Amino acid sequence: MTDNNNDDLVSFSSDSDDFQHFLETYVELLKRYEQRSLDLLQQSHQAANEFVAQVQQSPVWCRLQDIIKEQQSNFDALLESDRQKFPERLRRTLMEEWHTHGMPRTRRENLSKEKVKLLKEWFDAHAHHPYPTEDEKEQLCQKTGVPKEQIKNWFINQRKRGRMESKAKRQINGNE
Repeated sequence: MTDNNNDDLVSFSSDSDDFQHFLETYVELLKRYEQRSLDLLQQSHQAANEFVAQVQQSPVWCRLQDIIKEQQSNFDALLESDRQKFPERLRRTLMEEWHTHGMPRTRRENLSKEKVKLLKEWFDAHAHHPYPTEDEKEQLCQKTGVPKEQIKNWFINQRKRGRMESKAKRQINGNE
């Protein structure tokens, strides 16, 4: 039995030398890989810096910089205007969100004749495509004082009314 243990010891010692060699080789490969990765990263960084330098010298870059400066000055002017309108826009947005997401609602009043007249004028002027954009809805909100959601619903209903009226006219004309 003792001989058997010695054989295991010799075999382990031999395996240990092989394992040590494997580890040394593996560590050397990792070091080479790390160095190659660092070299590639440095080359990529250098290429990117050269590209940016070329782009910054191009006429397109200069024009973009001019556009950005112009937009910034326009933005600064609009910022003051928007800052003054912000409380009202915030209130209107909060009210729309409140009504949209099922919060308790107050009963709304029917639209006055003046407000309906303004909406119908817009509708008639755009009869070929009676779908106001978001900006146009905002303008109608400001003109009428009606919430955007109600304006949206009014236009949906108005288009339905128009379709029902034209269908009724076709039926009458077809029956005559």
